[in-house]
Amino acid sequence: MEELVENWVGPYRCAAVSTKSLLIRKPPQATCFSREVTISRYFSGPRPIIEGDGEDGAEVGIRMQGVIIGGTESKPHSHPYMAYLGIVTLQGKQKACGGFLIRRDFVLTAVHCAGSSISVTLGAHNIVDRERTQQVIQVRRAIPHPHYNDKTLSNDIMLLQALSYSTVAVPSTHPCDLKPQQPPPKGEIIGGTESKPHSRPYMAYLEIVTSQEKQVACGGFLIRRDFVLTAAHCAGRSVTVTLGAHNIQKKEDTWQRLEVIKQFPYPKYEPVGVHDIMLLKLKEKANLTLAVGTLPLPPHVTFIRPGRMCQVAGWGRTGVKEPASSTLQEVKLRLMEPRACRHFRAFDHNLQLCVGNPQSTKSAFKGDSGGPLLCAGVAQGIVSYGLSSAKPPAVFTRISPYRPWIDEVLKEN
Repeated sequence: MEELVENWVGPYRCAAVSTKSLLIRKPPQATCFSREVTISRYFSGPRPIIEGDGEDGAEVGIRMQGVIIGGTESKPHSHPYMAYLGIVTLQGKQKACGGFLIRRDFVLTAVHCAGSSISVTLGAHNIVDRERTQQVIQVRRAIPHPHYNDKTLSNDIMLLQALSYSTVAVPSTHPCDLKPQQPPPKGEIIGGTESKPHSRPYMAYLEIVTSQEKQVACGGFLIRRDFVLTAAHCAGRSVTVTLGAHNIQKKEDTWQRLEVIKQFPYPKYEPVGVHDIMLLKLKEKANLTLAVGTLPLPPHVTFIRPGRMCQVAGWGRTGVKEPASSTLQEVKLRLMEPRACRHFRAFDHNLQLCVGNPQSTKSAFKGDSGGPLLCAGVAQGIVSYGLSSAKPPAVFTRISPYRPWIDEVLKEN
């Protein structure tokens, strides 16, 4: 049995609570301190053991078989900053960690809680029973301490930047409280608004030269440093991808322009709008920055249902007779029942999504093709086609049925 013992120094002496792991119970004050706690981890055993003494009798324990040793159940929502992290590891396994909200778009946690994708649940008490107070937000960027040591677990601290702002009120007395950023500026898509610059770092602007030598544009989104996902009808003789852009007419230092060296349209794609999905292999890997990041995809087993409110973004037209937008626009759209798209003969509810309330004027339009439909921070659809009048609903390609194909192409390339 392998044992690792280390000295861990806590930056704060604050009440710590958890739905999964470490508990430091009932300190007298929430004041800063430095205190050594010995942690023993038995990696070969059935469960971790954490033991030691905090200051002034504070106890350290773990939750085992649903019970925190020496602790009590918290009063529901008495710790509004607590975050439950659902993690998919690099090996594809699922695990959980705790964390806490320090700004509307930032969670603080441990580096050993990193993974290939992380979703944050806020406003929870019983993590099994869904409540109206819960907010599930996807993490777009993990920022581990640069000197973290995975052998000694020193510098085991990490910031998680969320894809969207939470509506949880962070206590103003929080020791890590940061000044919130300003709300996004107003603008127009069709019934939408201008996105806050670089708030959607996964967005890709595609400049396409068709086989007829025409120049057209599409949207897309970065799913790996060297791969963009878009619609198959956005294929062309050549494609150039711009990442890190907001106003596509004004070049910024955040821009990264990358050439596409190979296009992978789905093998059974049909121009009528069936299987309208394509992967683009970039010549070089993108540099991940605050303005350029990847977007998580849903598992193959996901089947998102009608009624959900989701978001779509793009540089498409702001009206039927209007030119394409120079700035990134976004709009909230509702997932509709399949009967709302019955006038589209090729519509298949198992492979496509019917998006946009027909009683509304909000819609994605020409130039938005290939862009992502985000539901709770995860890309669930790709803009495919709609009516020439821009009247909603429009048809989006479901992503989850194509996960095996996507994973296969990424693995081979």
